[in-house]
Amino acid sequence: MCRTAWPLFFLLTTVSPGAFALDGLTLGWGHGSDGVEAVQGTFTTPLQPAWLLEQLPLPAMRLQFSAADWQWQQENLLAIGIAPVAQWNSHWHSEWQGFIELGMGLTYLSRRDLGPRAFGNHLQWQGQVATGLRFHAWSCALRGLLYDNLGLDSPNDGLQLLSVELGYHW
Repeated sequence: MCRTAWPLFFLLTTVSPGAFALDGLTLGWGHGSDGVEAVQGTFTTPLQPAWLLEQLPLPAMRLQFSAADWQWQQENLLAIGIAPVAQWNSHWHSEWQGFIELGMGLTYLSRRDLGPRAFGNHLQWQGQVATGLRFHAWSCALRGLLYDNLGLDSPNDGLQLLSVELGYHW
């Protein structure tokens, strides 16, 4: 459990609420390729690109900072990432809100391999899709994540993760 706490400690001590207008925190647990287990924490801050304001429907844009600990048997690695994330919201009820998220970004891995997975280099592209529900300030989501080096290096095993997240937003 101590190894799992390091990425979350790093995220909490590196990103200062004064530096950005942070508006959310999520913690997630997941299972991925070849039995890799993961725990991830994220902070989000509003992101409002001007080019998107002319497009419909308008998603809520967030910049997501993440820190994760990936484990396979007795091995682990640290993954630190940043990704712009677009969120489309649906109001089913005044207190319940469904959402879908799409995001792409970059992740730095502390190692180039983990068990049977070889990533080729430390820098990985991250793609993600999520769906979930928000009730007042709380959210619950199912998130799929893909990590890949885009064929820039060999080997390129990549990693797919599916995680369940619980979040609080202010």
